[in-house]
Amino acid sequence: MMKNSKLSFLAALSINLVPANVWAVSPSPLRVYGWPAPTVNAAAPTPALVDDPIIGRLACPPLTRLNLKAQKSQPFLLEQASEVAASGKKSTWKLVMPPGVKWWSGAAVKPEDVKLFLQTNLADIVKRKSLNGWDVPKFAVRTEKNLERSVFVDWQTRPKFGIYVLNGETLWRAQENTGIAFECVGPYSLQATAAGLVLEAAAPGAEFKTIVVSSAEKAADQDGSWLNFRFAQEFAATKIGAQTAVQCDRSLDLPVLSAIAWNLSGPYTKDPRFRRTLTYMTPRGELLRAGAGSLGNLVSGPLLRAHPGYDRSVLVREFNLDKAQTELDKLGYRRQKPNAPRVDSSGEILKLRLKAPKADLGIAAKIIQDAFAATGIQLTVEQSDEPAANFDGVLTAVSLPWPSADFLGDLHSKSDSSGLASGLHDKSLDRALEDYSLALTEAKPDFSQLKQIHRQIFGLEPLTILMQHRACLESGKAYGRALGPIIIRDPDWFYALVSTGK
Repeated sequence: MMKNSKLSFLAALSINLVPANVWAVSPSPLRVYGWPAPTVNAAAPTPALVDDPIIGRLACPPLTRLNLKAQKSQPFLLEQASEVAASGKKSTWKLVMPPGVKWWSGAAVKPEDVKLFLQTNLADIVKRKSLNGWDVPKFAVRTEKNLERSVFVDWQTRPKFGIYVLNGETLWRAQENTGIAFECVGPYSLQATAAGLVLEAAAPGAEFKTIVVSSAEKAADQDGSWLNFRFAQEFAATKIGAQTAVQCDRSLDLPVLSAIAWNLSGPYTKDPRFRRTLTYMTPRGELLRAGAGSLGNLVSGPLLRAHPGYDRSVLVREFNLDKAQTELDKLGYRRQKPNAPRVDSSGEILKLRLKAPKADLGIAAKIIQDAFAATGIQLTVEQSDEPAANFDGVLTAVSLPWPSADFLGDLHSKSDSSGLASGLHDKSLDRALEDYSLALTEAKPDFSQLKQIHRQIFGLEPLTILMQHRACLESGKAYGRALGPIIIRDPDWFYALVSTGK
């Protein structure tokens, strides 16, 4: 499923932040309902916060970012980010801040602030993004009096990673006695309140002086300026086929999946052939129609179809019980009689357990259990406090790394237990993940590398992906404008909604 022409911060970043025309300030706040806003009660901005298309775009904009619409990385909070000198083994990066940039508190950002941030955080950023796989050469950060908005990073040895290792990293510092433990640099300040996350515009000319973002549902009779993100009632406890498609004039792809994450060390599920067979017997189309009102898509890998790295030649595995039965026979899991349970080579009945986030899964559990039973597999879906390792799989929601689609921390052999598929060990996939992560630090990533990763994940099948989700967007009449199209590849899609008139 993510910030002074010479007078203000907003004008200084006119190419990135301000449309050509400017409207009068709205007398009332814009209220955004239903959006799963990221939490801010951490000691530092989280990647989810900075990548959020609302909060990260307006309150904690990144120094540099990956723009999928342009298919390149670009400076964003920075006016310039480039390697300006390389001689022998040495290299120098130059970062230039726009004029008039301010912290949430209103204090001007000084070159020394940027210098301190890089001295403190740059090495950790590199280590985090590479799983400690890239060496961090010795470096020094300096400023120059005659270039008061510039900061330089002098590398003793030219690093293997590029300057866009700063993608998704915001300029922040600790703050006290404000309710949020940090502050960022951005055109909007951020506050956490009982009503939701409140963004206050700091610069003149902003269309909405205040934006309130809440995950709460909008009241049916609510008036005023509002946007509402409506989600299907996923896995509703209704009869199969009873729920019709959600009516939606404008939908938005979300980097969120529902999936069964298989235990890659389980007695049966450790075999990728068995995992692929389980996907053949999972009726994902029925789950999408009956459980999500068709407000979603079927995908063949943990990527949005809109991502330039999604390989469209890789087709979604079909729902085919006959094929699943044949594959199970080949794997040695046979039935003594047509309707008997399947047994393994030792004669044990083939039983699988799924851990689920809630006890009453209604239609989802029933659809999956019935399909598995048709092939002779006994499946139980249960809510439990037991560790996930005690189950054959976990029915879960998965937030994808968007826009990077960098799965190094989720699918690499060195990823921790919180990864997307912990326990996956494949040397070829590891190398591909490492190469793609490194490519993301350059100006133009090679998305063909991500397509290779897509194909490898498809073969390994660590997940059975049930659906990729979408949201339906509605607006109040007092919002005062027609909504334009939403292009998920455009990192400024939300800003376009609040900044584009009729």
